[in-house]
Amino acid sequence: MLLEQDAYQLDRVAVKRLNKKEYAVNYLNSLNVRRRSEDGAGHTQFRHTGRFHDGNGRIELDFPWERLTGEPLIYASMGTEQSVLADVFRVIATAGMKRKDFQLVLSVSHYLDLKEIGPLPSDTIIVKRAPQMELLNRASVCITHAGMSTVLEALAQCVRQVAMPVANDQPGVVARIPNKKTGLFVPLKDLTPSHLSLLLDKVLNDSAYRLILLTGVGSRKL
Repeated sequence: MLLEQDAYQLDRVAVKRLNKKEYAVNYLNSLNVRRRSEDGAGHTQFRHTGRFHDGNGRIELDFPWERLTGEPLIYASMGTEQSVLADVFRVIATAGMKRKDFQLVLSVSHYLDLKEIGPLPSDTIIVKRAPQMELLNRASVCITHAGMSTVLEALAQCVRQVAMPVANDQPGVVARIPNKKTGLFVPLKDLTPSHLSLLLDKVLNDSAYRLILLTGVGSRKL
């Protein structure tokens, strides 16, 4: 369990490391306000509340389930608000293609023209919206923008993460992923197919990430 003071420090480190100059000042100011609003002890502990979702109430989405090959899945989503990132998805696709023993699923949102991604292997599935919880239940790794919802859902399904934060609270969220050893992250400015491929290799080949998720976070069995 993270102490509030630990989380505060992780947020500060995340903003500095990711060099998000356009909003760093406002973000750090908001953290100072939050810290001052505590009870003065500076060490308020988070309380475990269980999962914040159960899948009920979600709109049922069409998905070509018949195209799943049975190979381990790499599921990639950059969220619904920051998905106009054709260059990022091209990098993800290139890195994913290097892993011949995995199938890649891309969820790119309604804002992106699928043609912008370029040619993909025939077994790659690309959709504008995906049934995320169901796919995470089958996935071996999740490539994410470190949005809070996606991160929590991946943790609940014991799925390793490779994250690349874009904006808002994502630098603070992403700092907790390597800190708790549930995955790795790369700043967008350092994102290349070879770098992403290396991170995928690390989280998929190091059993420690999976073990931590199974014993410390989620409930899905091997």
